[in-house]
Amino acid sequence: MINTIITEESWMKVENNIPGYGRLNISRVNYGMNVLIASDHKGFRHILLPLDKIDSAIKDNKSRGIVVFGRDLQIDEQPNQPFLDVWCIQKDNNNLFNIIANDIVNKIQIGESPVEAVSVTLNNWRKFWLKGLKPILSENEIKGLFGELWFLYTWLLPKGKEQIMNWFGPSGNKYDFESTTFSVEVKTTSSLAGHIHKINGLSQLEIPSNGLLYLFSLIIRNDKKSNYNIPLLVRDIKDILSSNITLLYQFENKLIEAGYLSEYEAEYEDFRFNIVDERMYIVDEEFPKLTANDLVKGIPKGVQNIQYDINLDNCHNFHMCNSPKDWEVECKL
Repeated sequence: MINTIITEESWMKVENNIPGYGRLNISRVNYGMNVLIASDHKGFRHILLPLDKIDSAIKDNKSRGIVVFGRDLQIDEQPNQPFLDVWCIQKDNNNLFNIIANDIVNKIQIGESPVEAVSVTLNNWRKFWLKGLKPILSENEIKGLFGELWFLYTWLLPKGKEQIMNWFGPSGNKYDFESTTFSVEVKTTSSLAGHIHKINGLSQLEIPSNGLLYLFSLIIRNDKKSNYNIPLLVRDIKDILSSNITLLYQFENKLIEAGYLSEYEAEYEDFRFNIVDERMYIVDEEFPKLTANDLVKGIPKGVQNIQYDINLDNCHNFHMCNSPKDWEVECKL
């Protein structure tokens, strides 16, 4: 988990006025850490990390909208000191830069050197970008993300805004939502045949060792006249989390992990959905499913990528409710 140390409020301290050409407005993040933030005369943001010597600085211009280099600075009338400057050169990258900056600061807090923290963080983000982060998601991916956000907004967050911490779908965890007391797998379909979903692998509906497992099924239809789309849900969820900066940044980080970039909000506005039906099911030992335990001799060598369809319209005995107000669950992190 990334602890949020640098926030928009932090930047207000250095962006309230414009410094002279070639100068920086500088502020210390907090007095317990030797990390500085700065804004230059063009309004670009910088993270300044003190170095023992300028020779240890790295140069990096391979990341999206971020440049790293060493520089000597005189701060608070002290002698010149070498710094590693992590510079955001694209203002529309500011939200992402905050997440990356906090990742760097968190690594420094646990003992990594500035150079190591910056190198590892940027390398990790480059790997993420190289995995194929597209301008916008495919239609199936949009429907899947819409389903997770719909469940988060209408079913889970009413039980407490801290429930945002239980959303793990973007991280590729076993279940889309996981806590110490329950897990939820979210399935979204636009099939005219009903609540029929594809189950990916033998572990997707394995009952967790701690807590209960639920299967949330959502049927949607493409509807240009509907108000419901991903940008609307994102804005509504941000409104809920707005009083807690840490939770808000956790949410924004998860959206980026999911491949959703706010720069393409206008494109996502066109993908509008009507909610046809939503149901909650309990997945227990009797629930119809395939797991590794069901294969007495194990998975045959060479067999992989096992998938199967499940028709929840035939699972009446496991249907719990159709409304979040009727879903009683102990919500813990």
